[in-house]
Amino acid sequence: MWKDKDFFEWCDEYDKRSQSLKLMYQFKRMYERNEMCDFIIKSSDGKEFHVHKLMICASIPYFYSFKDFANNCNKNENTVTLDMFSSETIELILNYVYNGKIEYHKDTVSDIVCAADYLQMESLKNEAIEKLLMLGDKSTLFNEKVVFCIESSITKYKEAQKFYGENFFEFSEKESFYLLGIESLISILDKDYLNVPNEEFVFNSAMKWIHYDYQNRKQYILTVFSILRIAYLDNSFIFDKILTEPTIINIGEIRDKINKYFRIFSEKSLGNKHLSKFSSERSSYQLKCLVYNKYFSKNAISIAIKTFDQKCDKWVSHSSVFFEKIDCVLGIKYNNKVYFFRFIDVVSYSSGVILDMDNHSTKRVSFSDSRNGRVMEQFNDKIFTIGGVNNKEENKNLVECYSFRDNNVASLEPIPNNVRRAASVIFNNNIYIIGGKLNDQAIPNVQKYSICRDSWYEIDKMNYPRWNASAIVYNNRIFVIGGDGLESKLNSCEVYDVELGVWSDIPDMPYKRAGASLSIKKDFLYVVGGFGEEPNKIMKYNLLQSTWHDGPLLEDSMLRYFAI
Repeated sequence: MWKDKDFFEWCDEYDKRSQSLKLMYQFKRMYERNEMCDFIIKSSDGKEFHVHKLMICASIPYFYSFKDFANNCNKNENTVTLDMFSSETIELILNYVYNGKIEYHKDTVSDIVCAADYLQMESLKNEAIEKLLMLGDKSTLFNEKVVFCIESSITKYKEAQKFYGENFFEFSEKESFYLLGIESLISILDKDYLNVPNEEFVFNSAMKWIHYDYQNRKQYILTVFSILRIAYLDNSFIFDKILTEPTIINIGEIRDKINKYFRIFSEKSLGNKHLSKFSSERSSYQLKCLVYNKYFSKNAISIAIKTFDQKCDKWVSHSSVFFEKIDCVLGIKYNNKVYFFRFIDVVSYSSGVILDMDNHSTKRVSFSDSRNGRVMEQFNDKIFTIGGVNNKEENKNLVECYSFRDNNVASLEPIPNNVRRAASVIFNNNIYIIGGKLNDQAIPNVQKYSICRDSWYEIDKMNYPRWNASAIVYNNRIFVIGGDGLESKLNSCEVYDVELGVWSDIPDMPYKRAGASLSIKKDFLYVVGGFGEEPNKIMKYNLLQSTWHDGPLLEDSMLRYFAI
């Protein structure tokens, strides 16, 4: 077949552009009227499409590759069944052939990708892949059939690398992950934006990929190891996992790289500056905060996105979004997640505003009753509000759900113990209400609300009563940090093993803190802001070594920081 360049040169030389369009239009009209059609394509559901053999031959390389296809006039050879494709998919492909364009829909674009791949229609396949990535549907892009079709294109599409990199934590657990070739795998793993909890996860995922087809993939061990950010591997992992793996340590280049790292590490053992000399930090390892500034101006609020750069030992501002100043801000929506303001409401409210950074807009959310001290959690497109009290100290057990989609509020099963100012997390379709205040006393109680069943369950109590605490989920465990106790703010912390149903103490924080924002990055739990001792100092807890360390300082303790 001709190359695009040759075709355009031919059109220019003979001024055939308008004539070629006329010919295309004539073929289109003949196809629509079923005129002079000499070939039949059948779909999997038996529908017949009458087409022009030469048109199909010229447009679909799959048919052109058949020897003597265009000249074969045998009646039995003028029908083909594409039993792997539905009539809807074939119709879309033929519309593309005769019209030069195609209408993409979420439900059909993956079928078009697979059909274009099978029929060797590279231009259509690339066009459909771009649309597929634009839609960004995980269930489709994680599908084995789709990954098989687009695998060879991942290395040339930055959008594909970005999608699978940003969703790598989920993708690496899918069977389709093992369909990647080495070039596609490396193009994903070597990116700074790779979204993983730690570098150990990168190593383990890569080794799983290698062992899936060990005999054919063992040759790539050095290639995989070369893109690891070795400076961000825990030393115990290097000694216990890597240096004990014969297939790895017997490779001289790997031994040399590890030795070089430890030489640099020993020379620069103080601080983190040695990291920058050996390997760059992935974005997912950096502490990131939304910084809410209600003092920006008389009429405006600013929200800045900032990360802490360990190499430079400073906060780096990436962008800012501005909103008109408004009363009663409930939370900030960023990357489809709402970060709620907690423990700062001193008056009751029945409605408030979500500041949507994704769409640069605001959304008012209304509830049936005015109250303060309520717990708020987001689950998909819904906001749950639990407990709290109104000005008359009534309806303390109220539970409601606001739907963004329907813009309405529904009442749910009341919470049994009328709690307010509790901590909360969502895990496995359950909302955990942790501690809180009851009759002006801190309590250790923990209750679990099943979103699917609209039911409440009492679970094991904490070791210490606390309210205004902070909580976060990590590796099937719920970490509860600080809060207010019976007499003062707390520096005690504990963790709940969801599978075992057991609470355990972890070391106390260096400072007493309540109402802090929490985030986990690269095996460190960060405690940001809040109220209590040294609120401008960030504390970080090493999840592997169970030790507390000082983190960076907040630039302005007057502003509100949301760790994300």
